[in-house]
Amino acid sequence: MSYTSEIFNRMNIQHIIEFLLNGTECLDISDKSYEDRIEELHKEAIERVECGFPDRKESEAVISKIYNYVSVVESVYMEIGMKCGAALAVQLLSGGKVK
Repeated sequence: MSYTSEIFNRMNIQHIIEFLLNGTECLDISDKSYEDRIEELHKEAIERVECGFPDRKESEAVISKIYNYVSVVESVYMEIGMKCGAALAVQLLSGGKVK
């Protein structure tokens, strides 16, 4: 097997995401769908909030604040990702020269 085949065999978007976000290699590649990965942690988070805030109105207020926070983080990282993707496309199209 050539070294290029090894590169393509190891290629996984989760490796790239983990490296860009945390500077480390992703050791735990998930084969679950995006929906399953999100839903699993969503259930755990909601259960934890409800345990910490047994009053229904209070737990709903906390959950709402968490959703607002996640929405802003999601928007920021989406924008960063789009800018990085555009910069990489420009770099690829310019023959690999960094500007």
